[in-house]
Amino acid sequence: METFVLSDLIVWKASELAAKVHAGQTRKGDGTAPYISHPIRVALYLAQAGLGSEAIAAGLLHDTIEETPPAERATLRQELLTAVGQRVLELVEAVSDANPEAPWVERKHAYLHHLAQAPKEALAISCADKLDNTRGLAEVIRSQGAAALKRFNSPLDAKIAFHEQVAEIQLARGAGVF
Repeated sequence: METFVLSDLIVWKASELAAKVHAGQTRKGDGTAPYISHPIRVALYLAQAGLGSEAIAAGLLHDTIEETPPAERATLRQELLTAVGQRVLELVEAVSDANPEAPWVERKHAYLHHLAQAPKEALAISCADKLDNTRGLAEVIRSQGAAALKRFNSPLDAKIAFHEQVAEIQLARGAGVF
C-alpha cells in the first residue's frame, strides 16, 4: 500500500478542486455546515487507514460529479482528468451515482451493483463516505430530533439498509474495513 505524504501534489490539486466545486454548498443535516467538511473528513479517514494519495484525492472529490449540474459534468470530468489523472477520475466515478437525478431507490440499487465490481480503493472510499454520513446523521438526530430527517430524500431505515449493503459488499470482496 502506498504511503501518503502530506505534500503530495495530487492531494493538493484535489483539495483545491473539491473546494471550488463545493463552494457555497452546505450539508443537509443542519443546513449550515460547509459541504467541504464532509469530503475532508472522508479523505482523513482514508489517510488514517493508510491508503495512498490517489484514493485520498478521490475521497476529496467523491461527490463532485454528483454535485455538478448535468450540463457541466463533461467539463468537470475533463478538469478532474487534467488535475488529478485517470486513476483518480476512475475512483471518483466508481463511487458516484451514474444518474444523480434518478429516484433514490433506483440510484442506490445501481450504485450497489456497480460497487460490487469496483476497485478495492473505491470500496474504501464508499465506506469512509458512509461512515461520515452515518456520523453526521446521528448528530442531526441527537441535536434536532427526528423531525430533521424530513430534509433527506429517503427514510432512515432505507439509509441504514443501504449502508449495511455497502458494508456487506466490502466484506464479501475481502476488502476489510479499509
